[in-house]
Amino acid sequence: MVSLIDILRLAGKDLYKHQLDLVSDVLWLPSPRFLLADDVGLGKTIQALLLIKTLMELGRVNSVLIIVPRSVLNQWSDELNKFEIQHYLIESLDYPLGYRVYLITLDRAKMTHYMDSLQKIQWNLVIIDEAHKIRLGRERERLAYLCNRANGCILLTATPHTGNENDYKFLASLVNNVVIRREKRDVEEYEGKKIFPRLNYWIVQVK
Repeated sequence: MVSLIDILRLAGKDLYKHQLDLVSDVLWLPSPRFLLADDVGLGKTIQALLLIKTLMELGRVNSVLIIVPRSVLNQWSDELNKFEIQHYLIESLDYPLGYRVYLITLDRAKMTHYMDSLQKIQWNLVIIDEAHKIRLGRERERLAYLCNRANGCILLTATPHTGNENDYKFLASLVNNVVIRREKRDVEEYEGKKIFPRLNYWIVQVK
């Protein structure tokens, strides 16, 4: 089994224990399938990339699809580059085959022609960032098909439950009801040190 030291070497960067432990725990699952619902700031993107990097080094994955909102597209591309993960950004239907990692915006992936094309590929792993933004209807059905057909599926969101029980149950169903949720105070207790600055606020009466 790959040790935490091996994972650190593969990542080539400083990581927190809770991030390493998640990857170590799910690394040897035959089909990684879970919803990561950590608090904002706990590194959901980093953990997903660390898992991709490690699985690629082990020869476990050769086709990864990452679906993200346009607002975080550049962030994902930058982080992929930091992890030295070669990837291709899908911006047209004539994208080349042969890359191990593909990146596409959620808006583009929802389009019928793009979804038809993506569904023809047998993905080892599908990752959807800010998964709570998946809407009802045909979009949901097609993304569900994409996730269910893939060997593994990882959903990322800090707000898995936005008040609609059916939406939450849908997301959980895509990952066999495996939901991982850690809050900042839990992580600081586990790490044994303060990581996040405390927020100071004042109540001011406005006349």
